[in-house]
Order: sequence, then structure tokens, then C-alpha cells
Amino acid sequence: MELIKHYSVYDLDYHLINTRNPISSQTAQCEKAYQFWKNSWQNTFDSLGVNGHKMFSDDFLDREVNALFHHGEPVALFFNNWFDITRQSTLDHSYFKNHPPQVLSFLKEMGFKNVMFLSYMTVHPNWRSQFIEVSMPDLLFSLSISRFKSLG
Repeated sequence: MELIKHYSVYDLDYHLINTRNPISSQTAQCEKAYQFWKNSWQNTFDSLGVNGHKMFSDDFLDREVNALFHHGEPVALFFNNWFDITRQSTLDHSYFKNHPPQVLSFLKEMGFKNVMFLSYMTVHPNWRSQFIEVSMPDLLFSLSISRFKSLG
């Protein structure tokens, strides 16, 4: 009989990292987060049969990441990104290539200018909900909402 190890969110360290220009004390954590993100998502795309999909750092850089570490190793990530949707250069960003144009039009009609997008939730298999007392997706969403609120 295999024993399942239970983890606790109380053993985690939280870091908010600017992936493009991390502060010097976070550079090593940023690189660990990058490798964790890249390997996790490459495995996901491979398992889905997305042949030939290569992970580029473009989707990692220019974002802010809510990163949870356990004993110095990343176990969960969630990216924040902000866009001024009144600018054409923003609307032409490759990030929006899979978004229907009416979504952005609706946001602009509602009077929104700056919007926050969340992407690439990444959770180590050992840290998924059946092994911890709090759902990691809930925790990551909460951290992103706290960040959103902190910016006014």
C-alpha cells in the first residue's frame, strides 16, 4: 500500500516576481519558476498530442508571477498581466490572438481601460487539492485578486 504524503500551505513561501526584470534577490527563484513553468506546460502540450509545440520564454517574460515555493522549489505559479485596451498596439498584441474581438469591444463599451489578465496556472502534481487542505487554484486566484486590489 502506497502512502500519500500530505502537504500544507503553511509550509509555502510566497514571492511576487517580475519575470522580465526580477530584483537581484529573486533572479534564482525566477529562473527556477521558469524551468518549472516550461517543463510543466511542455508536458501538458505533449500529453494532449500537440505535436511540435515548442515553449518559448515569450509567454513567461513581461509578466508578474505569483509564485509559491516549498523548500526553495516552485510548486505553484499564476501569471498576472495588465493591458490598456484603449491602445491599438495593445489590441494587436499576440496575447489576444485567440480572443474573439467582441470580448475586448464589450470591455471597452463597459468603460474599462486597464484590464488584468491571468494565465498559465501551474501546480505541481504533488500539490494538487487531494494532498493539501486548501485548493491551490483558489489560493492562486486569491493571491492574484489581492494583487489586483493592491494596485487600486
